Amino acid sequence: MAGRREVDGDTGLTRECGKGIDQSGHQDFIYSGSVEFARVASSAPLWLFDFAPSTPFLSDRKLRHFDRKQQRELAGCEGSHATTRLFLLVPAANDGRRTECLLLPCLDPTTLTPFCAGLLGQSTAESPRPRVCVRETEVGEARSMENKGHRKLKVAIIHPDLGIGGAERLIVDAAVELASHGHSVHVFTAHHDKSRCFEETMSGKFQVAVYGSLLPRHLFYRFHAVCAYLRCIFVTLCVLFMWPSFDIVLADQVSVVVPLLKLKRPAKVIFYCHFPDLLLAQHTTWLRRMYRKPIDLLEEKTTGMANLILVNSRFTKSTFATTFRGLHSRGIEPAVLYPAVNVSQFSEQCSYKPNFLSINRFERKKNLQLAISAFALLSYSGTNSYEATLTIAGGFDKRLKENVEYLEELKQLAEVDGVSNRVIFVTSCSTRERNTLLSQCLCVLYTPENEHFGIVPLEAMASQKPVIACNSGGPMETVRNEVTGFLCEPTPSEFSKAMAKLLSDGELAVRMGREARHHVAEMFSTKTFGDQLNRYVLDTYHHRIE
Repeated sequence: MAGRREVDGDTGLTRECGKGIDQSGHQDFIYSGSVEFARVASSAPLWLFDFAPSTPFLSDRKLRHFDRKQQRELAGCEGSHATTRLFLLVPAANDGRRTECLLLPCLDPTTLTPFCAGLLGQSTAESPRPRVCVRETEVGEARSMENKGHRKLKVAIIHPDLGIGGAERLIVDAAVELASHGHSVHVFTAHHDKSRCFEETMSGKFQVAVYGSLLPRHLFYRFHAVCAYLRCIFVTLCVLFMWPSFDIVLADQVSVVVPLLKLKRPAKVIFYCHFPDLLLAQHTTWLRRMYRKPIDLLEEKTTGMANLILVNSRFTKSTFATTFRGLHSRGIEPAVLYPAVNVSQFSEQCSYKPNFLSINRFERKKNLQLAISAFALLSYSGTNSYEATLTIAGGFDKRLKENVEYLEELKQLAEVDGVSNRVIFVTSCSTRERNTLLSQCLCVLYTPENEHFGIVPLEAMASQKPVIACNSGGPMETVRNEVTGFLCEPTPSEFSKAMAKLLSDGELAVRMGREARHHVAEMFSTKTFGDQLNRYVLDTYHHRIE
């Protein structure tokens, strides 16, 4: 019988007979593989293995059984696509205690025998010693879902305006991914225009509650920061007084809500800093500097009160340290959580028409005039640029004075440069329209300088399109120069040279696009983002953040 293998009918795990029969007359078995709930029968157990150093194989008789509800709770999810966790009880010294080890999901699928050998310090050719979470428990003690640290958490996300933009895309992805990990997610905001938002906010994957939509965004086009603070404070107060306690609250952009959220225990607060707000505000006049001084001090003070601070890039992390010197001197360092894209959403038939595409909000800091000026210079490059077009698309809000004014400025610039007949403006395009534009363009122009991260280059590369971006900020971490695109000096001449290369060599765009999609799928997928965010959430909830 020794050495015979069979597949367990309930779970699909491979079961191999062990090396013999123990003193109690029980046959030992070795289990390997991974388990998905979609394949597990309702009566199948969650596998809690028990083994001794003298017998480096697992005993079938020592499995502890749980019902299906407990399986899901212990695994920390409600969905049908999560992998069952495998637990091992390893005897320690002769002190009557055992070390309980959680086999991390990153080891699935795995053979358990090399894993066991790794725990015992033995070297095997099949597997190095694995990373494990270790906790001392009494012999035979059955830990509940909560003690395992995998119970479903109640998560609140607070965001000022749930419109269309990079920050909003991250918040929506965070909500979707945390919900897919089994958590109960609620998003709270002061504004949610269903005609100008991401589709996921209306899909029902998570709840969206709006409070304070009638509160002003500005007072006579001034005091934007104060109004934003008041709107977020109002939303936060509604959450505190109208909703039961949450386990985790994720806030972003406005840090003043952090100390308020911590008033209601047992909530832990994670603050996502897209970029220090004090660097985004203008400090041009004495009066404005006096106005911003208390706001800037409050930003640093309240940001440091979060249980965990996340930033979107190494560039933002370094900027955080030099901007908030007081926090840095106290050893408060943010962790990097890169935004992501759902690569599977960019699956339309790909073509490479002579169209250059720019996707950004219509704000002056996005430097969209660079795209128009570079496009105008193409006529001097010696390429067949007369057939090329430029599409400038992105978020547009008619309530915002800057959006309206800047769009008119760009149209006038196109007239002056003599390319208005080949420049197309698309305001507030839907996700489907954006994907169509990406699938048909030659490449994407990303013009902001020192951008904190930039989600558009990821979306472009996921669509198999190369990116031409400024050689500063977040794109330095996402775009591989001359492999998935070009990193250029932020001048029309340098951008135009890169555009001419792609326009004159269609195969170059195809090769770069292929590399770009592979790069994004490997480094910036929503699964990678969701798994890392979920670990941060669980670690924060269980005080494991150092």
